[in-house]
Amino acid sequence: MISQKGGCCSTSLSQSHRQPLLFDAKYTKYTLTSKNSPPILRPLESNVLKKFIRNNFLEFVPTAKEVFLVRDFRDMLSSILAFNEKRGYQAFDRGKYSNTTDYVRGTLKPGVEMLEASWLERRNNAFLIKYEELILDPYAVLRDVFRYLEVDCSTQTIEKIIQASK
Repeated sequence: MISQKGGCCSTSLSQSHRQPLLFDAKYTKYTLTSKNSPPILRPLESNVLKKFIRNNFLEFVPTAKEVFLVRDFRDMLSSILAFNEKRGYQAFDRGKYSNTTDYVRGTLKPGVEMLEASWLERRNNAFLIKYEELILDPYAVLRDVFRYLEVDCSTQTIEKIIQASK
């Protein structure tokens, strides 16, 4: 699963062995989740290279399955502003702008547009998770995404994941 803000991607590393691959688009880190396995790709610094990898990942790992995790951007903005106020500093690039309107136009809008373009381009071969639905009904959302990923979606597995997240 590949998401715009982070997630997990299940891909065949050999015909008989599957391991999840973590992908974080913000920092472009790719690591195998097995504690015994070394990172398969190191963090990459070039924005051009980041965009190339993001746009061509499925060519590199054709068995990967893509999942988009989206959050209502109004809620995201609200959380960012509350986080900054609580911490007493301007994170998430908020300090680059003199007002919230410019921040939305300069930082959030391009992200929304990129996500929308990516979804429109790849939606026929991807799965969409809405953050709000995940919070309201994690069992149903996890069951659906696990079915899409063709991994164990048993009640026991999902219950263990939900309990571990608390």
